[in-house]
Amino acid sequence: MDWLPRWIHGASRPLGVAWRTRDPVEAQVVAAVLEQAGIRVLVRRRTVPGYEGAVDRAEGVFADLLVAEADLYRARVLVVKFLEAPPEP
Repeated sequence: MDWLPRWIHGASRPLGVAWRTRDPVEAQVVAAVLEQAGIRVLVRRRTVPGYEGAVDRAEGVFADLLVAEADLYRARVLVVKFLEAPPEP
């Protein structure tokens, strides 16, 4: 799977899990937050075709959000700040 690092940065930089999401909506929203901040992200689903959510319900994780290791700390900080922010009225 060396195409993943090339997709993120055009080189063979290692990727790390910035966040583990519980559902598809959280995965898309958090990925969008990271991309708006200039961090390229790859959503790696943990679903297994034909099992209709059995794996993600059992593990409590729908997908891993992968980013370049150089962006890991910044990505995690952005996600925590976003998720802890009060909802807009």
